[in-house]
Amino acid sequence: MKLPGFDHIGTGRNVSGLIGSSAALFLLQRGRRFIALTRTEEAARLLARDLAFFASLLHQRAPLFLPAPVDKLTAPRLAAVAAITGDDPDDLVASVETALAPIWSAAALRREALVFRPGDEFDEDFVREILEELGYRQALLVADAGEYAFRAGLVDLFPAASEHPVRLGHADGAITTLRSFDVDTQRSFRDLREVVLFPLREPAGGDSLFGLLEGHSPVAVDPIDEPVSGLPPLELILERSGGGGGHRAPPPRRPRAHPP
Repeated sequence: MKLPGFDHIGTGRNVSGLIGSSAALFLLQRGRRFIALTRTEEAARLLARDLAFFASLLHQRAPLFLPAPVDKLTAPRLAAVAAITGDDPDDLVASVETALAPIWSAAALRREALVFRPGDEFDEDFVREILEELGYRQALLVADAGEYAFRAGLVDLFPAASEHPVRLGHADGAITTLRSFDVDTQRSFRDLREVVLFPLREPAGGDSLFGLLEGHSPVAVDPIDEPVSGLPPLELILERSGGGGGHRAPPPRRPRAHPP
């Protein structure tokens, strides 16, 4: 399958007339790293889908979709933090609102995380205190992420962004076993070498996506007509069109400065 090229399009800051999924193909064929911003979460999700499709045809690594933060730290957000702050960060798709929201950095997550390994020392009072600081709550029976339960010689934990809870066995002040277990049957089914408990909640403040990815040029895929506080100057506006010519958006403007 031969994909169309965009060699005829100039290098100006605005490109118009993109129809359907052509914006995704255009971004991949530019050959430059990008953060693609959209006005809405749904538009970001659809763009990420189109990018993944064309990336597979072009034998490229698919850009990462950063979902909007919710009350709890989720697996997709956790994966995004690891991918975008590594040595070779992925290209990224997000809505403007998501891109401006505080996000954990990988370094901050490592500092805050609680790590368990078989053979490590275990102090019940200390672990209870740290669990509370991380936002976890005590329950009679662990069934949802962010819950924990202490029993004689056992601690059930449901780490943030994990698919299954963990059963920690301890004796004589040391961890003896770590095993995943099924919520419905309560039966253990897999031994674990390590369990990492990340904070349950998204950060209340701190860096946004742009603070973590300095030098990664933001690209607007939907026309963003009004300046947005905290949004860096946009490198390019891609205008989608449902039919022929499309309309032209105003050039990107720098955001208003925050008052002192």
